[in-house]
Amino acid sequence: MCRQCGFANISPCGCSPVVPTTSTTTDSIFFKGTNQNNFQNFVGATGKASDAIPYTMLGDGTVVGFATAINGVNLLRNYTFYITADAPLGYVGIPPIVNQIARIELVMNEEVSGTLLFSCVLAENGIPFQARASLKGVVPSPYVPINAFATWTTIKPGAVVFREQALALYLLDKIGNEEASFQVFIQSKAT
Repeated sequence: MCRQCGFANISPCGCSPVVPTTSTTTDSIFFKGTNQNNFQNFVGATGKASDAIPYTMLGDGTVVGFATAINGVNLLRNYTFYITADAPLGYVGIPPIVNQIARIELVMNEEVSGTLLFSCVLAENGIPFQARASLKGVVPSPYVPINAFATWTTIKPGAVVFREQALALYLLDKIGNEEASFQVFIQSKAT
């Protein structure tokens, strides 16, 4: 609406209307764990997998990204993660398709000993993104691109999540005794 003449669209005074903006926030949810065929732990709920102790949404939003750090020796596996909403507690196997929001797949074509980093975003749905690693035994050990690529696949249209839904992270493939942390990024309207 024009501040001078009060018109909402094209105003008689020739000015541009002021368009109200909607602000959004992006928050990250931390998960940890390396258990194959299991939900990973929501950080702060030690000892309980995220299907039992999930992250609960305060308001409607969109899952917009995923980032991971894995530290280990001789890493040469493909990893698949599922971001889910309201997955049935105690469900065995890949969560039902109705509960899947997004699938993230890392395809490794190079063995890595060190810390592996990768991320994916909703906006790059289906586009492989190159991972990086800081290699053990190399001093200094900067993070360099490696022959490994992560791909985000949206399962639920728009990757939408709703207030009070229970978000969880499922790991299909064994990471083993390595250390790992995972972040799921949620964008929602600022309150």
